[in-house]
Amino acid sequence: MKKYALSLCALLVPCVVLAGGIEIKVNRKNLEAQRLKAPKFGENPTGSETVAYQVSVQNKEFKAMPPLKARYIIFVERQQIGQKVGTETVEQIKGEADVPEMGAMKGESFVTNGVKLLEEQLSGKYIAYTDGGRIKAKDRLVGIWVRFFDGETQVGEYVNPVNLKTRHTWE
Repeated sequence: MKKYALSLCALLVPCVVLAGGIEIKVNRKNLEAQRLKAPKFGENPTGSETVAYQVSVQNKEFKAMPPLKARYIIFVERQQIGQKVGTETVEQIKGEADVPEMGAMKGESFVTNGVKLLEEQLSGKYIAYTDGGRIKAKDRLVGIWVRFFDGETQVGEYVNPVNLKTRHTWE
């Protein structure tokens, strides 16, 4: 049953994880979007989107929980024009937030720092790279990894997608 819940969790957004007496929910939040716009002469069309995650934590115990420190890493795949498929880089954007004391069965939430996702394409449909480089580049969110600490003791963790832990390390 537990394996089923974890695989179902990887498919659903928002996802809920229960760990150490706290329930963790994470939702993607769009902050700002700028569609591909017509470029000036000699420039490539570009666009961007700024996204963040809203992280909600709820105390599931019948006693108050002390303040927590949340540390997170947002993983973003960055693509470049002219780069071959499969050579993308994954950037790790780190941050932290303070979660105030939570009463019994109470919750708190915070929003991570915004991440700017860029999109670019070559102008003119006749241009192509002879070595197979991409003519369109679009950054994408890979996932988020959040850990909650009471002092130096880890009391909760959230990873989406679940296999993020096997492909990347917490550093």
